[in-house]
Amino acid sequence: MNDLEAGGTEPPLHVFRTRVWFDELDKVGVLHNARYAVHAERALSTWYESRPELIDGPDMRHLVKAYEVEFRVPVAQVGELDVELRVVKIGTTSCVYEFRFVGEGGVVHATGRRTIVRTGPDRRPTPWSEEFRRIHERGVGDVGDVADVADAADAE
Repeated sequence: MNDLEAGGTEPPLHVFRTRVWFDELDKVGVLHNARYAVHAERALSTWYESRPELIDGPDMRHLVKAYEVEFRVPVAQVGELDVELRVVKIGTTSCVYEFRFVGEGGVVHATGRRTIVRTGPDRRPTPWSEEFRRIHERGVGDVGDVADVADAADAE
């Protein structure tokens, strides 16, 4: 079991509170597996939106290389979930984020990873900018800026 599965040892880079709606539940009354990716994407989008230096920069041209989710405890009702994001690794052209879906009482419903690769106009891998690296590297290992967590809590 890694730190992400155990609950993490550090505060996350970003926390996004999302809502599970009735129409997202499947036939057996649990959050449909495909919806986890949507909620994780929304969490990442809100984090990027809080970083105008990234939104307006060249690093927004990237493709998803890999996406994995491990389902742990089904979400069996409508309500709120926190999606916690962490940076696991930043390479020359790739960046790996981990996420956890945390429900009421701290229950971890799912964990996962999303790997992106920065690309140029030709869609070939190209190195991240120094700005992107600076922002993300401080999140590797120590998960970054606690102000991001406070900003997310203030938005609720």
